[in-house]
Amino acid sequence: MKKVVLFLCLLITYGFNVYPQEKMSVNLSAGSSTFREINNSVTQIGNYYTSIPSYKTGIQYDFFRQDSVRFFPSFGLDITVRGAKNNLPDGMVWHGTDKSYINERFFSVDFPVLLNYKFEDWLIFRGGINTSLLTGTSNFQGGKEKRLITIGLTGGGTIKINKFTINTLYIYDLSNSLTFPNLGISYRSSIFHLGVGYYFDSFKFKRGFRE
Repeated sequence: MKKVVLFLCLLITYGFNVYPQEKMSVNLSAGSSTFREINNSVTQIGNYYTSIPSYKTGIQYDFFRQDSVRFFPSFGLDITVRGAKNNLPDGMVWHGTDKSYINERFFSVDFPVLLNYKFEDWLIFRGGINTSLLTGTSNFQGGKEKRLITIGLTGGGTIKINKFTINTLYIYDLSNSLTFPNLGISYRSSIFHLGVGYYFDSFKFKRGFRE
């Protein structure tokens, strides 16, 4: 993982020196996340998951983006809070509480790799792969195992207004986030977000750093 982060840093540094345009952006988004049940057997469990609020913040760097270019790649580094509401059947409550649900939250560092299509100067569509590294959990219930690294598809769009952006994002995991090893049941994460961002002029950033 350290090699991946170092490689991204080297690519971004190369981009600063070769293409002095607005390429780096900071982004903040919020929405909802949930777990989809992937049932590999006929076994059914009583509780089920529904969506809860989800948050994401991070940076993104666009490579080779120029006025004459329609397609260009992007790499990102995000801190993400996701999870789902774990609901018990009617009449049951979680031990030590009076609630029939509990919010299980997962904290991760995400590495999205995107291919962008600039439909217009102000409108960009993007899609690619999101790799998520789990760093912590909250209210995680026993009886199941959590996956350290998950991979999923990601896509969305951006409306650019000067240096500001309005963004949509959807992540659909292809690998399991949770597994009940004795029951043959697993869960995968889904995220939908709306957010805002801001582009920095990389040439000015480099010049200001030297000063």
